[in-house]
Amino acid sequence: MDPLLDLTVRELLSQVSSDDDSPGSGAAAALTTALAAALVEAAALRAGDEWPDGADVARRARRARERAAPLAATNAKAYREAVQAMRGRRGEESRSEHNAALGEALVRAAEVPLEITTIAEEVAELGARAAEQGAASLRPDAVAATLLAGVSAAAAANLVAVNLGITDEDPRARRAHGLAHEAAHALARALAASREP
Repeated sequence: MDPLLDLTVRELLSQVSSDDDSPGSGAAAALTTALAAALVEAAALRAGDEWPDGADVARRARRARERAAPLAATNAKAYREAVQAMRGRRGEESRSEHNAALGEALVRAAEVPLEITTIAEEVAELGARAAEQGAASLRPDAVAATLLAGVSAAAAANLVAVNLGITDEDPRARRAHGLAHEAAHALARALAASREP
């Protein structure tokens, strides 16, 4: 049972808009990635025999959806733990112990958005393939999926850098920004395909 996935849309929106620490932008990026994957999956399935690679794209999109959706709750939990660690030392904990625990919490809080970025880039690529190779009537959904995945990749990549509190010199931040760039490139391809007859 997933606490976020079991909410109604109305309940989810209420939680996101509340003054609690989470769920926040990381959870939103994970869920948006899952929605984008669902759109790609649907477009690929609807193509049927018209698109020989459609079944493979649908399968990969379904796997991406299944991987992305639970990351919403995982990210919310990691973020809450990082916020709690930032709020101060506990009991007899020394400053160095606190700093070490805080560093570990922030790294964990960056690992989840990095995974979201990775999946979002994959979904953007699948969406671009669906737009380029799938039926013309299904291109609007494929382009929308690619757009949603691209924005999710950018949002999650930003969280990687923010949570690590560092510049693009860190390899994790560089990787996240590179993936977001690849997702943006996939969107450009999808939009170009949507203009074709």
